Amino acid sequence: MVVAQSPVSHQAAADALPMRDAFAVLFFVSVGMLFDPSFLITDPLLVVAGLSIVLIAKPLAAMAIVALLGYPVRTALTVAIGLAQIGEFSFILGQVATKHQLLPSAGEQVLVASAMVSITLNPLVFRMLDPIEAALRRRPRLWRMLNARSERRAIALNAVSQPTIAAAEKPLAVIVGHGPVGRVVDALLRDAGFHTVIIEMNLTTVESLTKSGHSAIYGDATNSAVLDQAGVRRAVHFVVTLPHSSSRAPVVRAARELNADVHITVRARYLGEREVLQAAGANQVIFEEGEAGIALARTVMEHRGLDRPTIDRMLGALRHIWGMRD
Repeated sequence: MVVAQSPVSHQAAADALPMRDAFAVLFFVSVGMLFDPSFLITDPLLVVAGLSIVLIAKPLAAMAIVALLGYPVRTALTVAIGLAQIGEFSFILGQVATKHQLLPSAGEQVLVASAMVSITLNPLVFRMLDPIEAALRRRPRLWRMLNARSERRAIALNAVSQPTIAAAEKPLAVIVGHGPVGRVVDALLRDAGFHTVIIEMNLTTVESLTKSGHSAIYGDATNSAVLDQAGVRRAVHFVVTLPHSSSRAPVVRAARELNADVHITVRARYLGEREVLQAAGANQVIFEEGEAGIALARTVMEHRGLDRPTIDRMLGALRHIWGMRD
């Protein structure tokens, strides 16, 4: 029986974590032992050429391919940076090539050197994702060229939902994000008689929602044009389910500018985010840490046999102290 398909798969994975770390250490030590430092002195240009292919040529090719397939620049950059390294499989291919005399010893040294440098630099390059994207945005012509197919794909997708949104007779609720929280909110609001519109940055998710008959708009919710396409001007509720705190306030501010009367409910992780979100225009903020604490306390008190009025009174007082509304 395959371990991954057994009932104890999660426990087996947890027990194997120390071994995984040990094997990771062995891998990097082994790679280091394969490398001959004198090669950097005798053939430095070969190493530079190898690194140029791994760190520049391969990411640029990957970025171009992803952009041509119709995905946005953010996705293309993520894929490109993720491929800007040499993984373990390359050593297997190198071994096979050496065995069949297709790869000379110099090529093996270039492979090892490129792997060591690219694996070391990759986490640092990933931190540059946002600055790289910002730099591309400052070059409108290049940005438009890279986003051309993605924008055409997005325009076609959004055109499918807009007539349905415009003709909706039910109260309109716009939901930003379609992760686990967004899916729950969407399902419950539709059951409550709302016409829901999803704003999502994942093209595949928007395509899937559109095909299943749901109203969905692709785009950045901080963009007023995207919010306008989603019908925010006539929406009665605007729900932000984004997990990242840096994205929430600009979205709330953009929605409030379009519709002064829409009721904005925002998901937040920490109680300390209240002031920023309320200043941006949020009517109600739901705090993950507060709600989790209250739910845990309620469960324990119910298990101990406390009556519901007492539990509600205690938790109500806590909500008042923390500034959480029912």
